[in-house]
Amino acid sequence: MRGFYRVWRLVQVVLVSSCAMGPSHALATEIVSAPVSAIVNNATTPNPDLVDDFNDGNNINYWNGTMGPMNGDGGLITKCYFDTMVYQSAGRSLHLEYSLPVAGSWSGYYIPLGRARNLSNYRQLSFFIRGVTGREHMKIQIENASTDESRKKSVLSLHDYLDTGVTDSFHKVTIPLDSFANLDSFANVTQISFIFDRTYADSSGFDSSGTVFIDDISFSATPISSPDVLRVDYFPDNFGPGPLGGQMGSGGGGVINYVNTDYLLCPRALMSSYRPGSSHFILLGGGEKGWTAKPCRFSRYKKFQFYVRADSPVSVTIKIMSGSNLEYHLLVNVTTEWKFKSFVLTSGANLNMSSVKQIDITYESGSGTVCYGKMEFSE
Repeated sequence: MRGFYRVWRLVQVVLVSSCAMGPSHALATEIVSAPVSAIVNNATTPNPDLVDDFNDGNNINYWNGTMGPMNGDGGLITKCYFDTMVYQSAGRSLHLEYSLPVAGSWSGYYIPLGRARNLSNYRQLSFFIRGVTGREHMKIQIENASTDESRKKSVLSLHDYLDTGVTDSFHKVTIPLDSFANLDSFANVTQISFIFDRTYADSSGFDSSGTVFIDDISFSATPISSPDVLRVDYFPDNFGPGPLGGQMGSGGGGVINYVNTDYLLCPRALMSSYRPGSSHFILLGGGEKGWTAKPCRFSRYKKFQFYVRADSPVSVTIKIMSGSNLEYHLLVNVTTEWKFKSFVLTSGANLNMSSVKQIDITYESGSGTVCYGKMEFSE
């Protein structure tokens, strides 16, 4: 995709009394609805962690950033503040209706944070989302003020952290900030963006047009769970990069596919077809295009774990790469039944959890298939 998510278009602003739209909008368009009685009092001081709940119908969010739609390569989007489809019983939500009519098109909505913000003490980003058909899709991107162009943006798919997918009910999405692993710092974060991408939609079987409602965007210093986990990949779609920003690939004749399984604890899996000497790699961080391994700060995580099964018993070596070409080897004995594998990680001569950059899966002998599911780091 040319100039990935960098081209912003001039937007048209129209004041109307409702949130209607039609398919004829050719540019990113804002439709701002008139005040209604459900709007909260603007004098009310919101939670300081709340970026916006859209209740005031204002393009300036609580963190003093001026928000707006964006599009490129033929993508269309219309935005308004909707007063009858909200997570809470009163107020407004952000209504985004997107259309991606041609290959490579994209559109989205940018949410500046007013200035470079130090989010180092926060642990998660959360918001509520609902759709209409259940075939909607979205990406979430965070940017910082880095001078390193390859590390100032990090993007992941909504489905990486919304296991139900988008439905016609509101669901809370909670994403560890560590998942935006390509960022080189959280001390200077400048913007959040929601992005709709035709290439992703086509690869993953989603519709190229749709409507989503978003509410209550906030940051939190509270861990998502105890112990907290960081998803390497749960393989919810047929698309890379994964949740940690990097692409996946193979060598030595290995082949990967994404498959559904009949195992309830692991409904989607990566299926690895292997032969002697074959391997797969998962890059972390990813750089600008997803194909460059970047050192990621995962020092709070103490375990690496996943579900696995094979069509016939096999031994697999998993290598966690870090630092200056350090390799931490895990020997995994795989059976024909789904098993949960968890390995304690100890930083030392062969591992630096402050600079993890790649995971390799290698096979020394045999041929067949192995399925991996719910791959993650854990505290």
